[in-house]
Amino acid sequence: MKRSVGLDVFRAACALFVVIGHYSPFFLPPTEDPAVKSVGNVLWLGSFGVTGFFVLSSYLLTRIMLRMRATPGAHIWRGYFARRVLRIWPLYFAVFLVSLVICLIIGIDMAGLWSLPTFTYNWTAWQSTNQWIGHFWSMCAEEQFYLLIPLLCLMPYRTRMLASGFLFIVAPVSRYWIGGLLPYPAVWNFTTSHLDAFALGVMIASLDHSGGPRWIAVRNQISRSKWSWILVIAGSSGIVLLAANDPLQVLGSLNTWYTMLIVALIATWVLMCSTTAKVVGDNADEEPQSAGTRLMVWLGVRSYGIYVFHWPGRMAGMWLVTTFGLYPPLAGLMFLALTLAVAYASYRWFESPFLRRKELFS
Repeated sequence: MKRSVGLDVFRAACALFVVIGHYSPFFLPPTEDPAVKSVGNVLWLGSFGVTGFFVLSSYLLTRIMLRMRATPGAHIWRGYFARRVLRIWPLYFAVFLVSLVICLIIGIDMAGLWSLPTFTYNWTAWQSTNQWIGHFWSMCAEEQFYLLIPLLCLMPYRTRMLASGFLFIVAPVSRYWIGGLLPYPAVWNFTTSHLDAFALGVMIASLDHSGGPRWIAVRNQISRSKWSWILVIAGSSGIVLLAANDPLQVLGSLNTWYTMLIVALIATWVLMCSTTAKVVGDNADEEPQSAGTRLMVWLGVRSYGIYVFHWPGRMAGMWLVTTFGLYPPLAGLMFLALTLAVAYASYRWFESPFLRRKELFS
């Protein structure tokens, strides 16, 4: 199966958002200057890159599952879960085991590690966050989403759309309730908080598969309309202005019932702009043209490894800064380069052998 350039660029953008947000403290000097503090606050919105990943994953997996369901003789369940295991589990569990060994040898706090094998860390992280692999909460949430997608795809089209619509409504209600009841980052980590992003991906994939020419016309209109651009710019500006004073107003308060909804809708719109009708069959034949596009595709292909390794790199860099006084921008650049190098090596020599075996379950 050929890769979609648009989706690889989308993956890269999501990964870059997260990395920029998490590495920004290396490049912003500690200061009481309100302008600099506001910039730092806004950059933390890069965490919303995971929202884009949720929309993208649910869109792609729903599309694949619906195609498998329509293929006579396809082993739907075995193929679906085997492909997910081969993509996510090898690197996930390799990092888990390495982290476990390091914690045992050096005596680092093992908070949260024991919930990683069951993919339930995101439900406990708000109580005991592991500093070195705290970002694994999002992969745990995705694994839980993966269990829902086959169930939704076995439903008739209209039933699936209604069920997805119900999940879309549950998310903001859940965020409002959790945001008022539990401290941050519970509202950010819980799976129910991201059900709207998940549901949007499922609905767009379902419409692409079954909506027919009328939906394609509506889809193209939504992605090209000037009113869509106006709404996206207005929504993004509102989120930025709210975060400039305090990012938790967007990421970890009662406001999340609508702020995370706005971001999920924007991410869905960007996804729609990144794909075309021919991508539905996963036979996209686009070729990257510019050097910038080729770079984004390169990053998108390796985005999983970049996401996995960027946070330990950040923590190691911060440790060098605070312990040995290393110049923060230098530490940031060093560990950004190291993250890319490790992600490259991981994809080429560790992940790729497993990924090639996915074709056995196509």
